[in-house]
Amino acid sequence: MSTQALPVLDSRIQAEQALCQLNPLHHIEKHFYIKDGDGELRPIRKLKLAQLKLLALYFWCKQQEIPVRIIILKARKEGLSTLVQILMQIEALERGIDAVVIAHDSESTKDIFRIGERCYRNYDLPKPALQRGNVGELKFKDHEGHIQVLTAGNELAGTGLTPQFLHCSEAAKWKKGSETATALFQSVAKSPKTTIIVECTAYGYDSLFKPMWDSAHDNCRVAWSLDPSGIPIPKVEITNKDEWNNYIPLFIPWFEDPQYSETFEYVGESEFLEQTLTAQEQSLIDRFGVNLEQINAYRNLLKEKCQKDPQIRFQEYPSTPREAFIHSGRPKFNIEILDQMAVEPFSRGMLTPAARMSRRLEFVPDSTGDTYIREHPIQGFNYIIGVDVAEGKIPDGQKKPDGTVVLVHRARDGVQVAKMYGQISEEALVEPLLLLMEYYNGAWTTIESNSSGKHVCIEVGKKYPKSRLYCKNDEFDDKGRRNAEIGFRTGNNRRIAVGRLASYLDDRQIVFHDEQTIQEHRTFHISTGGKPEAMPGCHDDHVSAAWLVCIGMASFPHNLKPYHPYMKDGGNFPRNYRYGKRASVGRRTRSRRAY
Repeated sequence: MSTQALPVLDSRIQAEQALCQLNPLHHIEKHFYIKDGDGELRPIRKLKLAQLKLLALYFWCKQQEIPVRIIILKARKEGLSTLVQILMQIEALERGIDAVVIAHDSESTKDIFRIGERCYRNYDLPKPALQRGNVGELKFKDHEGHIQVLTAGNELAGTGLTPQFLHCSEAAKWKKGSETATALFQSVAKSPKTTIIVECTAYGYDSLFKPMWDSAHDNCRVAWSLDPSGIPIPKVEITNKDEWNNYIPLFIPWFEDPQYSETFEYVGESEFLEQTLTAQEQSLIDRFGVNLEQINAYRNLLKEKCQKDPQIRFQEYPSTPREAFIHSGRPKFNIEILDQMAVEPFSRGMLTPAARMSRRLEFVPDSTGDTYIREHPIQGFNYIIGVDVAEGKIPDGQKKPDGTVVLVHRARDGVQVAKMYGQISEEALVEPLLLLMEYYNGAWTTIESNSSGKHVCIEVGKKYPKSRLYCKNDEFDDKGRRNAEIGFRTGNNRRIAVGRLASYLDDRQIVFHDEQTIQEHRTFHISTGGKPEAMPGCHDDHVSAAWLVCIGMASFPHNLKPYHPYMKDGGNFPRNYRYGKRASVGRRTRSRRAY
């Protein structure tokens, strides 16, 4: 009897394998195991809606015969990392592919590996034996399939491999995000048989995930419908192919997960909740059809898992992508206020004298110039300039060093009107900076005197009136006796300067219209060590120039008379200072004397 039972068993296995080939959902739900919230090991049995959506997009790409490229913005505990590991393992076992997972830290790397190892160990259909199964790697015996889990600790992680399946976990938290991704994505062929899935909860305006998400979400739309059995069906529409990065966006809000719904335990509890709905909770009901049981769970999340901090709940359990990014990542500045600032066009060029020895300046459009102007100077207006001189440092995760930034704002309302930006050394900065200061009516100027900025302070001080330059402690002085030291030295004053900028932004006392300036303020956050700084892979030179503008606003002498280069009377502004010479012309000879 035993000899006759084996062929029967083999035929059943073969039939089950054939069924799994025809029905991938059956394959996943019946033959892959998870450890549930009670610690019980069991088959998945039923995928969540979020998992079904990811699976639908994955097979949509396969049916279209295009590379699988999916980017996911999600709430916590949606089971998507588990599903990606299952899809990766199916391809590794069936096709013998090389697969790589990149996680943001060592603990996450171990967690993801345990998920994959558990799936393999409990898989109850025929499978190859393990040749190597240490922490971070599954290598199969007499089989080409290979799965490796790495940490995004350096920009070269995984670049020696040529994977056909790449899973990028919590990409916004990669320490060297854009650098790691640039190198790693090049190793994956642009083939219909390759897969890249990037998934993350929002972590502020980082240098990798947020730009990738924006490019996908802004140029590709996914509409969902349900078939009679409740399986989601995607309809993908590319709205702007030129700007699209080929990734399909998938956003998973908290309220799509049935676990975030809690029944009421006491009589009258439902009525009390309905009477105490906040404006935000009412908005969830009106916009998304959320019911009171879900609102009940949403409130309990705040108390039980978010330390009663609404910002944490917005980050970990977002309702919209915008909400997720605005409230995540511990931004130093108010992201909602920054988002309200309109990006306006700036003309690029350079300032130059209109004629030889002329006091009149003109702006000449030039695609290679370092000066960007939105609004030319208005006669009678005072302007404030902040100057951050590049020190040549290369921020972590970047190949390009910080640039020199000069921001120009109106004194009366703090609105940005111009900027100068580029890889400009301290020696090359002096002359164009003097032109910009003169052009904007002899602007009140604050120059950072740290490091290379000291040279600029000295040289500008030789040619520009000290009455229009910030000197040490000017914001605290009554201008009776001013300090002789020109410029603002950040150093230990950094936190005070950043705090002043944050306060000015909150009060709308400073306004930006340049996209790069706004973006650098978005990516300026409080690090895990409590230091206000740019996110990894981002720059903060525009932020430095902005807080110097705020120092200028606090110290601006309101009796300062604006000078305009087109006026005959220069007021208290020294004549021909810009050229360091003053000309006098005789009948036969021309002589010059130093000013």
